[in-house]
Amino acid sequence: MRAALRFTWFLRFPLWLKVAVLLLLPYAGWMATYPTGPIARVLELGYLMALQALTIWSLQRASRRAEAPPAFRAGLRWFALAWLLIFLSTVALPLTAISQNTAFPIGPPDVGYLAAYAFFFLGLSRLPRAEPPLPGRLRIFLDGAVFVVGVGAPLWLFTVRPAFAHGLNIGSFLASAYPTLAFLGVMCLNLVLLRCKPFPSRAAYHLLLVGLGISWLADLIFSLQIDNRAIFIGLKFWGNIINGLALVLCLAGAWRLEHDPVPEHPVRPVSVSPVPMVTIVLVSLWLVRLVGRGMDGPTLQGVLFGVLLLILVLLLRETLALRDSMRQGVETATLAMQARFEALVRHSSDPILVTDAQGRIVFSDPAALRATGLTTGTLEGRDLLSLLHPDDLQLGSDFLQVLIQAPESPHVQSVRVGSPGGPWRLLEISGSNLLADPAVRGLVLNARDITERHRLQDQLREAQKMEAVGRLAGGVAHDFNNLLGAIMGNLGLAETALPENHPVQKDLARIQGAATRGAALTGRLLAFCRREAPESKVVDPAALLRGVAPLLLGLIGERIQLQLHIAPDAGAITVDPNDLEQALLNLAANARDAMPEGGFLTVSLRRSTAEDASASSHLSTAASDRVTIEVTDTGQGMDEFTQAHLFEPFFTTKGPGRGTGLGLASVYGMVKAAHGGIDILSSPGQGTTIRLQFPRTQGQPEPQETSARPARVPGTETVLLVEDEPAVRETTQRILEAHGYTVLVASDARDARQQIQVHPGHIHLLLTDVIMPGESGPALAADLVRAHPDLRVLYISGYTADELGPHGLARPDAPLLRKPFTIEQLTERLRAVAEGPAGRI
Repeated sequence: MRAALRFTWFLRFPLWLKVAVLLLLPYAGWMATYPTGPIARVLELGYLMALQALTIWSLQRASRRAEAPPAFRAGLRWFALAWLLIFLSTVALPLTAISQNTAFPIGPPDVGYLAAYAFFFLGLSRLPRAEPPLPGRLRIFLDGAVFVVGVGAPLWLFTVRPAFAHGLNIGSFLASAYPTLAFLGVMCLNLVLLRCKPFPSRAAYHLLLVGLGISWLADLIFSLQIDNRAIFIGLKFWGNIINGLALVLCLAGAWRLEHDPVPEHPVRPVSVSPVPMVTIVLVSLWLVRLVGRGMDGPTLQGVLFGVLLLILVLLLRETLALRDSMRQGVETATLAMQARFEALVRHSSDPILVTDAQGRIVFSDPAALRATGLTTGTLEGRDLLSLLHPDDLQLGSDFLQVLIQAPESPHVQSVRVGSPGGPWRLLEISGSNLLADPAVRGLVLNARDITERHRLQDQLREAQKMEAVGRLAGGVAHDFNNLLGAIMGNLGLAETALPENHPVQKDLARIQGAATRGAALTGRLLAFCRREAPESKVVDPAALLRGVAPLLLGLIGERIQLQLHIAPDAGAITVDPNDLEQALLNLAANARDAMPEGGFLTVSLRRSTAEDASASSHLSTAASDRVTIEVTDTGQGMDEFTQAHLFEPFFTTKGPGRGTGLGLASVYGMVKAAHGGIDILSSPGQGTTIRLQFPRTQGQPEPQETSARPARVPGTETVLLVEDEPAVRETTQRILEAHGYTVLVASDARDARQQIQVHPGHIHLLLTDVIMPGESGPALAADLVRAHPDLRVLYISGYTADELGPHGLARPDAPLLRKPFTIEQLTERLRAVAEGPAGRI
């Protein structure tokens, strides 16, 4: 599979490169026939010249790659110049052969071939090196020693020295120059492979360098008998094939240098040197050649000594290579672990810090930088205590001291961390003392941002507190409603008993008004605690604003001036008036807190349309005809962050104990229930305007209830009154008897059944409380209706809808009269039930 994936690189090569590779084998087969003549010579060199030209073109294109290092691009240009010299020398080769009238010319072409080595060496010297080099310097020196002993010495003994045995001439010079430069070239390649950084990929880099190495090894083989024409004829085939292979590899490497993608991390050089293998191959060739010629005793001793020396150097070199490989393996594993650790730390959501014994930060991860609110810079070198909230400095100092004095166990501490001018984040820090660990030598602090968790815990406590308040309010409302019912009932009886113009009538009216306001206050308390469903009705907002103005004046105090701007044609809206009144009080309270030094609070009412209303990012209404209430203050204003979270439950900018964060949330809920919208206009220091928009209602506002003398509605039926509260029971009995009813009184369900058993006549109506000790009112009513199908039932209760829901009385059409009630409400509702259908419960 891996070989197949590698072969896909050949499929990605352009057409011209594929043709060059595929022509190598036919070229080798044709060269095996040893063709002669000028045409054969031209065809022989044409293939090589085409490969040389393509290599020059590819190297020049690769040297213009923008992602490559500048030194690397310079090295590729030197390589292109070297191949250009070789190309020109190859062009001059047949011309020189014709001029010298020989098939094997010696002279000007060789000057170009030899000069190309200098350009190759310049290119190799420009390639960027890796720091530090992977193998040690001694190992690199031994690689050179292996090549010198295994290749350099035989070259000197059997090629260079014999070439000068008959004097200095061009042939002897070339016989020594080619192997010497090729020898130096292989040494340089080995150094480059071990120390230079591959770009862009190791495969592209090695294809180019291995192609150069094979070309120079061909020069070594070619130099074996450069002055022996017979042997040269035999080497001609292999020399050209090797040169063709070298050019194909260089060409493929140059193309990949241009097109291979640049990896995210730099490619490391290899630590494996090809010199030992190359040396063994060349030494084997030398030995085969010597055995074929025959060796005398001294020559054999010299060869054996050289082979023994080569083996010793190879053993030493491989020992060092094994050591370097082991060291490299450890380094690779360490780097891998370090990279894994850095990746984990970099993507960790929890801050990690390491400090010295004095609390100075020596390491921090990105999460720690985010937790402090810093967007730039670094935490290294800063004092840990300088990041803490001023009120938490002592906690932080004590925490560090405990870590130093008790290193055997971890410790946990919660502190607030931040930067000047930014928000404070609450961190739960777990610390460990690793000062004695040589790999760490510090206090390791693993932190967790618990700001959100702490905020949710606060919200939970507030919700539990409000739930407790709601339950308390429900219980208090029941008892309070019973008291108000007794008061309002007795007031009604007193008003009935007195003449119309009696002086006490005014006092009774005042008491009646106070009781009515107390009932409204109870309803408002239950609505705030969300224990009563809103009772929406058509309301005149102008009248409501005028009525709530005195409450606003008492709430904002004398330092703040209240201004009302009420348009006469604003129109009516459908809303729960108690909720709207409470919303205005909440907005006024927030405005008062925003103006501690005093200011102006303006409440305006006007009619608006969708065109003149600004778009809201909080809550919008789809109605085009609207009634707008604006509450504007000249206070401190709000920033964008506060405005974005303004209507979230429990969100508050006030200090602990000064606000629950539910006021504006209840305003939001009220406006949403009325299908309205909310818009905010505010900026720091410029005051705040909160605009409430409601759909305009076409109906007429419902008239307000007015206290009037109850009408005399006579009754002749018998009523069974079941009520556990004595004051309410006695007052209700007196009211019903005053209106002509015959009343049987019971304190609970058991007493009611006894009254039915002893009463000889027919019972027409059952007036019962809902929740009583023992059996409930609905259970009693169901039992009695089964026995007396023509019995009419009316429930009375001071409990909230939450408690009435399980009894099926939270529905709007339930036969229920809420406490406290007036004489008129009781008699009218009882009369309606008496004249209605029987058996309805």
